[in-house]
Amino acid sequence: MLERVNAFRIKEKDKTKKRKIRIKSAMGTLEKLGDLEKYFEYMASTGWMIEKIYAGSVLVFAECEPKRIRFMIKKFAESGLTKNSAIEKNIDFLEYCINKEWTYVCVTNMIGVFYTTKENLKKVEIDYEYVRNDKSYKEGVMARVVIPFIV
Repeated sequence: MLERVNAFRIKEKDKTKKRKIRIKSAMGTLEKLGDLEKYFEYMASTGWMIEKIYAGSVLVFAECEPKRIRFMIKKFAESGLTKNSAIEKNIDFLEYCINKEWTYVCVTNMIGVFYTTKENLKKVEIDYEYVRNDKSYKEGVMARVVIPFIV
C-alpha cells in the first residue's frame, strides 16, 4: 500500500522543474466542480496546465503547449485532513481512474483532478451511497468526528 501511495507523491514532486508558472486564486470555486473543469479546459487551450492546488483555493498553472483536453474533478467519498491522507484513503479510486485512461494531475484533501485527450471517454462515477454504507467508512468517520470530542 505504501508503494502505491508514494507513487502519487512522487508524481507531484516531479513537477518542480524550472518553468513558467501562473498562480490564480479560486475562492469559492471548489464548490462548483463543473465550472472548475471548464476553467481548467480553457486554461489548457490557452497554454496553461493546472499543476497543483494549494490550500483548496490557490491554483498553480504551468506553461504548456495549447491543447484541447477534458478534465474530470471528483470529490472524494472520504476526504482527508491533508493531501497525503486523502491519497491514502482514496488510493483505489485514484488507481481506478488511471486504469480507465484518465491522467492523474493532482489532489487536495477533498478532490482529485484528472484529464484526458479522448473526446468520448466517460467520466468515472462514485457511488457515494455505497461508500457511506460501508462499515469501514462509518468507523473512520466515527474516529474523526466523535473521538476528538471525547478526549
